[in-house]
Amino acid sequence: MKDILKYFDKFTFATLLLVTGLGIVLIYSASSGMSTAYWAKQFLWAVLALIAFFVTFKINTERIFRYAMPLYAALSVLLVVQILAGGIIAGTKSWIKTGLFNIQVSELMKVALALYLSKILAKMAAIDWKDFFKLGALIGGPFLLIALQPDLGTAAMLTCFLIIAILLKGIRPIIIIFSLVVLAAGSLYLWNSFLKPYQQARIIAFLNPGKYEKSAGYQVIQAKIAIGSGDLQEKDTSREPNPSINFYPPAIPISSLRYWAKNSAFWGLVSYSCCFLSYFTGSST
Repeated sequence: MKDILKYFDKFTFATLLLVTGLGIVLIYSASSGMSTAYWAKQFLWAVLALIAFFVTFKINTERIFRYAMPLYAALSVLLVVQILAGGIIAGTKSWIKTGLFNIQVSELMKVALALYLSKILAKMAAIDWKDFFKLGALIGGPFLLIALQPDLGTAAMLTCFLIIAILLKGIRPIIIIFSLVVLAAGSLYLWNSFLKPYQQARIIAFLNPGKYEKSAGYQVIQAKIAIGSGDLQEKDTSREPNPSINFYPPAIPISSLRYWAKNSAFWGLVSYSCCFLSYFTGSST
């Protein structure tokens, strides 16, 4: 037990608990008066996540890495099955119905991919051409399968694994230049031949929310208004629509960060952001 606690990052764990607890409190505050106890659901999942964390933490690392490749392969096959025979939910084939709840295989793939890449990166020095293409194939496979569901947002998240690998191991400049050229050409092809109009609209709305202020960009604009109305020190705790600033909050709050910024002003937002920053910097050291 002492050996386990020796490698236990108490600061990062405490920061993670703080962020999680604060999120539950915000959900409770934002959803007060509603018939559905959203905070209770979040609390239940947080407890289950803690149990899963401690169970996983006690498992030997080598044993986890031993099953990383089989898990990655099994989930890849499952993604193929989903595309060929999966049911459509919310316009995508991303979910498996179990009766009690739905499972999103692409989210499980993130875990499997992270474990498998960790095992591989532990044996690598600086990333050369061979390593680069190997990493690209491992990430590119799930990327294409998830994009075909289609769930381009989740697929795009997988590219972050390659960026993290480059930051951790380093890479030759010529490979970076090659990657940027391929990325530019691939993005142009995907935009003109692969992306559907609604997917293009989401990307444009992210870069320029004002162009789709009543559709895809609506939530981004409302979030900016909510955060801005908090001011530097004065708090804005009202949840009522404010036509003077074009603020019309959703019936169900969908962003705890937006709600926190609106109710705790600028310095509250800074403190909340610092919690996240402390977690990521602590977990990377």
